Amino acid sequence: MKQFLLLIALAGTMQFAKAQSPSPGVPYATVAGMQNGDRVARSAIAKQVGIGVFVMNAAPGSNTRYSVTGFRVALLRGDKLVFSAANKGNSFSETVKEALGNIQEGDLLVFSDIHASAINMSAAVATSEERILPSVVYSIKE
Repeated sequence: MKQFLLLIALAGTMQFAKAQSPSPGVPYATVAGMQNGDRVARSAIAKQVGIGVFVMNAAPGSNTRYSVTGFRVALLRGDKLVFSAANKGNSFSETVKEALGNIQEGDLLVFSDIHASAINMSAAVATSEERILPSVVYSIKE
């Protein structure tokens, strides 16, 4: 929760630069296939139904699969928090979909506290572990 509040506090006063490329083999959350720090078209975000996970340059033969189990989303307009909600699962709740339908150019969209289940399919018996993924921030463009 501290990380989420710190990000909200800084978002109104900082410029966000494009993040570095993800490290190989590390899972990252994504919406619409975009990376952290990307400028995303309002129409592209409004069409999305959920949040996913990608692994950049996964090791050959890797049998680990990821599924988002929950996250928080916040929408900042200027220096004001105009929407914030927790979401269970990887699909956007109706409340989140409604908020995403109302985003405007210049808004910041923050996904934080992203929990994902990592399932290793290569073991004789599939094993699962919960991971918290790095937050994702998008700047909305027209």
